[in-house]
Amino acid sequence: MNDSYPDVPEEFKKEDIYKGTSKKPDSDNVVERKIEKQTSRKTDKVWLFFKFLPIFISFVFVLSGVVLYIQNVYFLKKPKFPILENSKTVNYEWEYKNKEYALEFEAYESVDEYYGSLQKGIIVGEEAESIDRYLDLSEEDSSISEINSSIKSMADGEGFNDDQFVEFITSFVQYIPYDTEKAKANQYDPRYPYEVLYDNTGICSGKSFLMISFLRENGYGNAVFLYDNEDHMTAGVSCTKEHSTANSG
Repeated sequence: MNDSYPDVPEEFKKEDIYKGTSKKPDSDNVVERKIEKQTSRKTDKVWLFFKFLPIFISFVFVLSGVVLYIQNVYFLKKPKFPILENSKTVNYEWEYKNKEYALEFEAYESVDEYYGSLQKGIIVGEEAESIDRYLDLSEEDSSISEINSSIKSMADGEGFNDDQFVEFITSFVQYIPYDTEKAKANQYDPRYPYEVLYDNTGICSGKSFLMISFLRENGYGNAVFLYDNEDHMTAGVSCTKEHSTANSG
């Protein structure tokens, strides 16, 4: 018996049965329809993504603004100015034109603690805003005006002119002892003017803010000079360009 099978005629082969026609086996049509549906779904998803992307970005911006507003209003808002409690007398002594001067100031622990609880530090990229925060003293804080009034009375009694008055205030601030312990501990975060007055000690930043507070109290133009390489800060007073630093005026 011949176990071999005759060859299938060419006309009966599968690939030739559909030759010349557009009809394909059902299985092929099903696969093709599935591919078309998947491609269509992917296209729809991409289209929807780009359609709603601007809406999503706008929502993120609005949400960020709301978060910042809540943070500023509820978390970074200054606490209420305290009742004046636990007073102490601080004595200040300084020299100007080879003459010694002194005055007393009634300081309060509760106010010192109030300023100690506020946000501190100079934020990189936000130096101006950070500095303004230190100079935005509470309206209930009369320390600068009280001390300035005493210094002004002394200056008037001596017959000082405007330039000498600025020098006189500068001497008062410069004679406040430098806080060497804070410097040794690398604690360079500035303190508020009241904290410097309360402790009768401070580093360059706190004493600069104190000096600028006095300048503003008397209507003088002022500025802060930051020296990043030296990690130093000084106060500046407005003057004519020929006498100013780097023609800043």
